[in-house]
Amino acid sequence: MYKKIIIMITFLLCTLFLNHSKVDASLQQGDKEITHVYFGNYWQTDAGKKEPIEWELKGVKNNVAFLQSAKILEYMVYDDTWSGNSTWATSFCRQWLNNKFLFDAFNARERSMLKQVLQDEYRKQDLSTVYLSGIFEGYAIKATNYALRKYPGMDPYVWWITNLWIQSEGRKVAYSTVEDTIAPGVYVGYWKTQEGNTLTVRNVMFGIRPAIYLDISKADWKTSRFRKKNIETNEYEKYKIEYLNEQDKVGVETVDTEYPNQIGGKSQSVSNGGVIKYKIKKPSIVSAKRSKSKSVIQWKKTDDSTSYDLWYSTSKKFTKKKTKKIKLTKTKYTIKKLNKKKKYYVKVRGKLKVDRISANGKWSKVKVIKRK
Repeated sequence: MYKKIIIMITFLLCTLFLNHSKVDASLQQGDKEITHVYFGNYWQTDAGKKEPIEWELKGVKNNVAFLQSAKILEYMVYDDTWSGNSTWATSFCRQWLNNKFLFDAFNARERSMLKQVLQDEYRKQDLSTVYLSGIFEGYAIKATNYALRKYPGMDPYVWWITNLWIQSEGRKVAYSTVEDTIAPGVYVGYWKTQEGNTLTVRNVMFGIRPAIYLDISKADWKTSRFRKKNIETNEYEKYKIEYLNEQDKVGVETVDTEYPNQIGGKSQSVSNGGVIKYKIKKPSIVSAKRSKSKSVIQWKKTDDSTSYDLWYSTSKKFTKKKTKKIKLTKTKYTIKKLNKKKKYYVKVRGKLKVDRISANGKWSKVKVIKRK
């Protein structure tokens, strides 16, 4: 009990700190405070051509900058948590960040500029680690068109905050919200509920904003956004720099209207997105006609089922030795070589396979295939 109280007090103090602390996340260059830079390339508008990745500057120490992607670059599942064995160390999300993304976004020279930094006392930062985005900084994070390509109806905002609660490689708890004052984090992945004859699977899609530590004294980066103080008004004015092409070293400065509230501004509202629902209804066998030694089985297509299991048996209990198991994508199947002297039983269920989700719906009512 004493330990639980200490944990809750610690969490509440961390929450207060996160809400009220301010970080000087800028790099001074004359009268300009650089807040965003370009480094590396990734698909953002479409899959046809990579574009420079824009990074938000979170802080600089000893020429090493902590950068976080300004936009969500991908939506993906954390991992298949249904297995009960999913942790940050083995998660699909981590594998993508430190393998595919790392090599897709940066060339060999750029990768050599990235630094591994001991982020805290309990885990070492990956070269390209997830920075769980959302309401942590008080504003909504937009996703690129490429990130939304598979899920065009996805709300482009997520509720993830920093990787504060990925406390160890083997911990299943991966994220927390500032509203959560009971425990530091919740389990991630999918969850399913049974509603009558319908299995509902909720697939949590997380917006991924990679974070890197970059040696800015050596790397070829370019300023994308900056702010500077107006001497007359004593207010900060925000600007962005647009470059003609990737080789262009000097760009055109214009007033920044895309990120008006991201630095020292007011919070924007964040909508509750990031969940896709799938429903697998129990199928209904509409026909089981028998003709001599074969029988045609038909059933109604069920919502969101990507395939079906059809079992037929001479046993009412569908015992292993007497049962045939068929995997199908269609809603019709002809069973052949039936024994004329035996009665058969048949049942069907819908199956779902999307990304790393795999779920089975309820079995239909058993249909009897009578003797001829």
